[in-house]
Amino acid sequence: MDSGRFMQIGIYPNDMEKTKSLLRKIKPVSVIIMGNEFSNLEELNGLIKMINEFYMKELKLKEPLIAVDQEGGNVARLRDINYSPGNYLLGKLDNPKFTYYAGMATGYELRNLGFHWNLAPVLDVINNTDNYIVMERSFGDNPAKVAAHGYNFILGMQEYGVAATSKHFPGHGSVMEDSHVTLPVDRRPMQSILNTMYPFIKSIEAGVKSIMMTHIVFQSFDVDYPASLSKKWHDFLRNDLNFRGIIISDSMDMKAIRNNFNPREIAKLSFAAGVDVIECVDPDLALEIHENLENDLSDNSSRLMRIEDLYIKNTSKVRPPPEVMEWISSRAPTWFKELKLDPNFPIQIYNLSPSKYMVPILERIVNDLKSNGMEAFISQDEGASKQVILVGKNLHINGNFKKINDLCKGKRCVYLSTGVPVDTGLLTEEIGYINSGGDKYENIKASIYSILGFY
Repeated sequence: MDSGRFMQIGIYPNDMEKTKSLLRKIKPVSVIIMGNEFSNLEELNGLIKMINEFYMKELKLKEPLIAVDQEGGNVARLRDINYSPGNYLLGKLDNPKFTYYAGMATGYELRNLGFHWNLAPVLDVINNTDNYIVMERSFGDNPAKVAAHGYNFILGMQEYGVAATSKHFPGHGSVMEDSHVTLPVDRRPMQSILNTMYPFIKSIEAGVKSIMMTHIVFQSFDVDYPASLSKKWHDFLRNDLNFRGIIISDSMDMKAIRNNFNPREIAKLSFAAGVDVIECVDPDLALEIHENLENDLSDNSSRLMRIEDLYIKNTSKVRPPPEVMEWISSRAPTWFKELKLDPNFPIQIYNLSPSKYMVPILERIVNDLKSNGMEAFISQDEGASKQVILVGKNLHINGNFKKINDLCKGKRCVYLSTGVPVDTGLLTEEIGYINSGGDKYENIKASIYSILGFY
């Protein structure tokens, strides 16, 4: 049995020959596409076509499961398609029909591009607002709300032929640490863990095709291993929750794992625990894990059957109208401290956002404003204008509130938060505060138009 049939791996960006050599060695059942491997949809189409043809013509295998992290909002590998405005905004609007539509639109767009598998939705409940890695990726802080929206997103997406993934089981929303950086420990009692696990239970009822295990140690249940390597947690998911779909690990190149376990241990513990598919975005580490897998494989007929079920055959062909998503996204603005600016005078936009996508979004909006006769510009010059819109998020974590309070003395300022608005009390009363619910173009534009009194 080729052990690569139980792996999902990343590839080498912009190096097709090295990628082909990697695929030839591992023959992974799934290839995950990241945002740095293409610059437009034409290149993406070419990349997927190359991988599929390489599998079928050279490797004589079925096309692999092409996967992606397309959550929507700030985790959108594909931004040139009709994508979801993000879970936090959908939870804030709290209309499950919107979320069902977002799932349908996501499924349609991904399937149309050749994807089979989406590592979404996030079903973590925000219990710790210092946990910057989840925050606006979650539908909210209420387990029932998160469950309802996750259920509908899954139904919508799988209707269009893309396998959904509930993540990060049993929940990443109650720790402060980021498992990309370190190994978090959740010290809650089991009843609290069970409470925030409710969205995953509902996702199983929705028929979710896969569930991703998190790299967190849950001290009250298994003090020895993170959930991704814990047989106790895998048995709980299979036996107590009766889940019959694919169990996939979170990526094994995250520092929570690679700083604490070597490739041999990752291979051995993963399969002993009950993982169906090991994810590893880093191709070099994936190769090392693969080299250690062969001796850990035994009877895998049930794993293979579950993997085959990820290829969804009966799908809807009706395109969800894209203007609906634009309308949902435009409903984003929520005022917490209302303060309108005067469009007849210069408007400075001061960017504090960590998102690499924010600059082109703001440039596009500035051009929109200029085309309507307004004087607007992006600048970090603290004396550039008496009217300022500051764009950012998570002031309670990054400390930028001090800079904003100082910069806005004697000016009319509005802070535009693209994150979860739990930092509203850090700004002085003279500064306005509006929340966009995410960093999508339509969210930001609607919020700025609201600041200027047009929306």
